[in-house]
Amino acid sequence: MNRRFSRYSLLALSVNLGLVAGIGMLGCGEASQQNDFSLTGEVPNGIVGTLHARIATFDDHAETYYRLVRDDGEEISLDFGTAAPRVRPGERIAVRGPRANNRIEVDGYEVVAQRGRDLGESRQPLKGPAKRTFRIAAISLDAQVDSTKMKTRIFNDKDSPTAFYRDNSYGDWTMEGDVFGPYTVPIANCQESNLWNIAEDAKKAAAADGIDVTKYDNFMYFVPQSAGCSWGGIAEVGVSESRGFINAINSWYRGTGCVVLAQELGHNYGLLHSHKCTNSPYGAKTYGAAACTGFSEYGDPYTPMGGGCGHFNAPESAAQGFISGCNTLDVTTSGTFELGPIEAKCAGPQVLRIPNNANINYGPQYVYVEFRKGMGSIGSDTKSPAGLYFHASAEYGGNHTDIVFDAGHDFDYALDPFYIHDPIATVDTTWTEPSSGATFKLTAIGQTATVDVTIPGTMAGAAKCIDGATAPSAPMCAPIGTTDGGTVDAGGGSDASDSGGKAGSAGAGMAGAAPDSGGGATGGSGGAGGSSGTGGSGGTGGSGDGCSCSIPGGNSSAHAPALLLGLAALLPALRRRRASRPN
Repeated sequence: MNRRFSRYSLLALSVNLGLVAGIGMLGCGEASQQNDFSLTGEVPNGIVGTLHARIATFDDHAETYYRLVRDDGEEISLDFGTAAPRVRPGERIAVRGPRANNRIEVDGYEVVAQRGRDLGESRQPLKGPAKRTFRIAAISLDAQVDSTKMKTRIFNDKDSPTAFYRDNSYGDWTMEGDVFGPYTVPIANCQESNLWNIAEDAKKAAAADGIDVTKYDNFMYFVPQSAGCSWGGIAEVGVSESRGFINAINSWYRGTGCVVLAQELGHNYGLLHSHKCTNSPYGAKTYGAAACTGFSEYGDPYTPMGGGCGHFNAPESAAQGFISGCNTLDVTTSGTFELGPIEAKCAGPQVLRIPNNANINYGPQYVYVEFRKGMGSIGSDTKSPAGLYFHASAEYGGNHTDIVFDAGHDFDYALDPFYIHDPIATVDTTWTEPSSGATFKLTAIGQTATVDVTIPGTMAGAAKCIDGATAPSAPMCAPIGTTDGGTVDAGGGSDASDSGGKAGSAGAGMAGAAPDSGGGATGGSGGAGGSSGTGGSGGTGGSGDGCSCSIPGGNSSAHAPALLLGLAALLPALRRRRASRPN
């Protein structure tokens, strides 16, 4: 029997379950079990197509859009109301609900086959850590852009996306490609519904110039300032390495700051936004019983998935397979631990994972502790101070729950990371995380960092690697730069390309944080492609280093958090879930 859901039963269920705030983009959409109608011969009930998603980044909020792409190429906007589908981009779904023109008000949907996989990826998914080479085509639609300078910005600058992904992957991910244009194409408006037209016209112009667009894995479209776009960037959302890599290919830009360039590609590769909370529960402001204290959409000031050109945080690095296995210790008892820097390729511990006694979105949430040597250790990191960093998130890549479909499939949910405390860099400084009660004390810092962890009610004990292996006694790291493309001590300090910040990500920041200068509610003057806060003006390359991340689809939920993507299915078993399951 095929199980289906409706938005009305979903909304009632979401209240009944009491989902905790803390999900990047918690949708309450229910999906049925994942039936493959091509195998069963059944006819799905609804309009069938592939789910696409885009995230749009504005200075102070993000908007998410959904679209159903049918096999004949027709695109239909999907309005899920206050509920977001718990289905990954690339899944084929059957959608039901009233339709007006090219828009459906979704009453229900179900997965009709496992992953349609027509987001445009050019290779099969690999299990990380994976070596990947991406061919990038940057297409300028701005007559004021110098293509030579643009190529340097994307492929050669120390804070270019090429350098960023090379450094963060320890050399496993490389980017190469070309810049084309500028071309003049008609841009009727900057609405999400017009992005496909902009992309197609840009590729047609490149093809008319003799360019074989089939040779590229990702397309970056740079729109002119004269178009009047209010977003800083928009990207289609893919699936991260840890959940079966899908490259979503397309992204659109209004600026050239290091944050927006790295962030939009990050969305293509399956990463969501990195927020900020200053107290538990660590959850997204829009959803759940209560908003987390101090929520900010781009509140992590030290990752481009937040508001700064620093290093990926631990949940992001692990989602892409850059760290794995014994790089993370599963800490459930008190102890003393030595961590290697996240900037280096290590065989041993770089991250501690501590349960924070919270159940977020049907799965556990953890506190993650990482060590960074800080800006200057790799050239693409121009923001991170040295010290211990603290984040809250689910299992790497999203919660993998114990709720099972009839067909044997489990729930998988993406969950955005949250920046929860300022970096600690001074020996003997302590901090107690309130939800877990764990106290962290930095006892030494240098080439590695030593941390005392005290968990109430536990005695000192040995930690295991998160894959169950016995933990090494030391981090065992290669010198920084020997496996990350050789970018060593390329500078650091402040980065003019991010001057201006994002409204909301810099304003009312936590003490000691160093978000992009000039951010906050009053904004500031943007630097080279920098983002400007509200009222701030962008410099060369355009105002705003923000990103517009959207899912192909037509509904726009203002101030919605970043997209919650996960494998979805809602069963009657959810209604009978254990009463002991924490909310």
